[in-house]
Amino acid sequence: MIDMVKRLLSYLWDIQVDYRPSEINGDLVVFLSKGRYQLCTANAIYSFEDRYDNFGNIFRDQLDYSRLKGNKVLVLGLGLGSVPITLDIVKPNHWDFTAVEIDEAVCELAALYGYPKIKSPIDTRVGDALVFVKTNQESYDLICLDLFIDDIMPEASMELEFIEDLRSTLAPGGVVVANTLAFTEEHKAKSEAFFKEKFLATFPEAVLQYTHLNNMLISDKNYLRS
Repeated sequence: MIDMVKRLLSYLWDIQVDYRPSEINGDLVVFLSKGRYQLCTANAIYSFEDRYDNFGNIFRDQLDYSRLKGNKVLVLGLGLGSVPITLDIVKPNHWDFTAVEIDEAVCELAALYGYPKIKSPIDTRVGDALVFVKTNQESYDLICLDLFIDDIMPEASMELEFIEDLRSTLAPGGVVVANTLAFTEEHKAKSEAFFKEKFLATFPEAVLQYTHLNNMLISDKNYLRS
């Protein structure tokens, strides 16, 4: 547990609490920041509990959960578990999570700093999300895509084949929420091209929303509250 003094000090400056070297992601550093655990690489924030606002803004304020026919959630790219943490705040003890993360060091850190905050069950798979989606036999009501190596999305995760595999993994009436970078003009252009040429081609009802220096892609605009 975080002692109260350290938690209070974290509102003044970030406090490093853990570090792991990773062959996949480089240096992984966990900070206590504003009372929450934050996972960072050299150029990116991977996770920030419920203040991971690119997903948080969608989950807290926009997604119409009444449209979901089930509670199975697939999280591709784990961080410290910001996606399940935030969903569990919105609907506590409601979800059945499966998380796929290629970096075992990230999984270890998530188990220490993220999972104690998650009440719903979570099944963690260490492996390549692209391989999992192609070979898995389950279907999921909500798929959350957050795949990065530092501040770069793997090229294979932006190919039409992968997006079609996502569609095959989605349960009838389900929705995909995907995180893409929009920090620079180059990022925005790449994200928008990916959306128009691959994502929208696969999900004709999809919509792009800019939030917190990211473009969030939602596979069905009808899932957003009006």
